[in-house]
Amino acid sequence: MRLVIFAILTFFLIMFVNSYSQDPKIIEGTIEKKFYQEKKCIQELTYDPALNMYLPKENCEGPRWTITINNKEFQVTETLYNKLEVDSFYSLSYHPFKGLSLLKK
Repeated sequence: MRLVIFAILTFFLIMFVNSYSQDPKIIEGTIEKKFYQEKKCIQELTYDPALNMYLPKENCEGPRWTITINNKEFQVTETLYNKLEVDSFYSLSYHPFKGLSLLKK
């Protein structure tokens, strides 16, 4: 039983290390559009059994900064979003865990 658990954990560890050490993809293209989504919060009532009452809970998402290159949408940081201009050609490096980074204009 211990051997099976060890094998499963080792497999997931190898998959994680392998995906993290992937070479970044180079994305070249013209930025078609930039999109900013503000922070949105929705208040919901949730039941708390310890207090035997409903309490308001905030469910928030955002803010998000996205750009579109070659009909593909990428989420970027606020600083990179502010550096990039629409209808300009850029070379970007994309890594699944690290995100996008600017190589050159």
